[in-house]
Amino acid sequence: MNFFEAQERAKKNTFVLIFLFAFAILSSIVLLNFFLMIVWNYMEFNMLILSIDDFIKSFEWGRFLQVSLVVLALVVLASAYKLNELSQGGHIVAESLGGRLISRNSNDPSERVILNVVEEMAIASGIGVPPVYILEQEGINAFAAGLSYDDAIIGVTRGCVQKLSRDELQGVIAHEFSHIFNGDMRLNIQASGVLHGILFIGEIGYTMLDALGNSSSSKSRDDKASGTSIALAVGLGFLIIGYLGSFIGSIIKALISKQREYLADASAVQFTRNNQGIANALKKIGGNTQSSFIKNKNATTYSHFYFSNALSSSFLFSSHPPLKKRIYRLDSGWNGHYIVPDVKEVKNDFVTEKNKKREDIFKTMSTISVLSSIDDIGQPKEKHLKKSAQLIDSLPPVLLEMSKEPFSAQGLILALLASKEGEVFKEQHTILSQENRALFSMVQKALQYTPSLPKEGYLPLIQLSLTSLKMMSLNQYKTFRKIVLNWMYANFYLSFFEWNLKHLVLYPLDIYFGISKQSKDVHTHLGAIKTELEFFVSVLVSTQTTDEKEAVILFDKAKKSIGATALQFVQCRPIDYELLDKMVGQIQQAKPMLRKRILELAIACLSVDGEICVNDMQILHAIAATFRLPLLLPES
Repeated sequence: MNFFEAQERAKKNTFVLIFLFAFAILSSIVLLNFFLMIVWNYMEFNMLILSIDDFIKSFEWGRFLQVSLVVLALVVLASAYKLNELSQGGHIVAESLGGRLISRNSNDPSERVILNVVEEMAIASGIGVPPVYILEQEGINAFAAGLSYDDAIIGVTRGCVQKLSRDELQGVIAHEFSHIFNGDMRLNIQASGVLHGILFIGEIGYTMLDALGNSSSSKSRDDKASGTSIALAVGLGFLIIGYLGSFIGSIIKALISKQREYLADASAVQFTRNNQGIANALKKIGGNTQSSFIKNKNATTYSHFYFSNALSSSFLFSSHPPLKKRIYRLDSGWNGHYIVPDVKEVKNDFVTEKNKKREDIFKTMSTISVLSSIDDIGQPKEKHLKKSAQLIDSLPPVLLEMSKEPFSAQGLILALLASKEGEVFKEQHTILSQENRALFSMVQKALQYTPSLPKEGYLPLIQLSLTSLKMMSLNQYKTFRKIVLNWMYANFYLSFFEWNLKHLVLYPLDIYFGISKQSKDVHTHLGAIKTELEFFVSVLVSTQTTDEKEAVILFDKAKKSIGATALQFVQCRPIDYELLDKMVGQIQQAKPMLRKRILELAIACLSVDGEICVNDMQILHAIAATFRLPLLLPES
């Protein structure tokens, strides 16, 4: 299953989840009404409903509708509240489980290892590096949370980073990256939100019964009976629905989780080309005294997020397949014995050779090879992981260190965006030195290394810096955002490459800090965005030639390559970048399969004589990121 099929499947699963949720609410309403009707009839007529005929005779539509509306309102409001809370990003899940954000300049050896593994996998996959949270738990477990890879986080337990080897850690994290690309995270968030509404009814019932149990006993027995009997009945009914909600929740989680876990295991093997890594991680879970358990009051709420079962006991339905079945699928020759993990093995297990000789990652490539990489989006392999590690190791250590802190990362980003034109460069320096001297010093530090930095180093440094920049406060980001825009428009003109870099930095951060919302996938065909696409494609071909006649020929060739013959070239010089922003905003609302066609069109535009040069490869990866398509590192 490729990235685009997975996105469609995730949407279908959302509809299934909505259906199950509606069924759960309907069941809850009917059962609560039935229960309350029994209680009320006994209180009013001293009679128990013992048959269907009695129930029909006693049925009152008015009361039924009143109870139904109250239950429905409580469930919907509670679910909406939870979904709104979780929509803020995956960090909400990590923090509610007691997670602590790992600083990117952590000196803890085991924390450094997990950061390195996540960084390598993110850059290999073509996405921003997710923040990593650690849970101080002895169980071996991990999870991914967020609505998309732009706001995703990775969570790991202390047991995971201390008791697993690097190969085993890679297997676990590759499993979580599979959930990121397959749309499973979003489904997990949605499931947690809707199930919270049903469970909330049970919490109300428990609170009511607890309050009644602790109420004053100074009144007479008769007074108390008359004043609390209805509340007691309602509380008990709500509590019963809470247990019913737990039962239904277990079924729903099991339905949406088990097969996804097998798929993620298989994807992890494809990524790392090492089935023993993830298999041995599972064996160590079986041999660990704390298994994969997470001891936290919210652990049950997120039971379907984890790499392995986090609960010491499960109610009827587990959200994960049996451990032994998962191991046998990965290692058919397993002898059935678990591995008892040793904490000490992590200390000297992770030695990375730094400062390797740089190898060109982005090279002139054939159009055919670049087009073939689109089908691999969301399905990174071992070769991409190795290239990612080589690329990171080849970056200047000073710039890598600057990417690890919010303030120095700001200076690094501005240095990457510095103009190559002397007069503009002076103007940029004048603006910043007057506005923020401290930040100006950081830019000067980075500028000692960025002029000689190969272009293939720009994207990974931006990806690494975004994680640190997300640690800023909203006001700090607004100030930084203003500086970036002033810095880039110092000469009132942008190059197309600068425009792409601006989008790579500001677009995900604007969404993260709530300045803008992530575009929704609404457009299903090119005709819906014809005007916008014509302008965008015309800008692309204009970056390849200054001759308008040649630009028209290249435009026609590109549109024919994807069968979009209705598109017409438009005059776009000089490029109006504000208009381009608006056009791209509309194109971003295309559904994944349509965005894939647009990316193929971009490849055709940037292809001259059947090849794409190094600079255009950089632009292509920036375009892919702008359209939320995590293009993998190119093959040699």
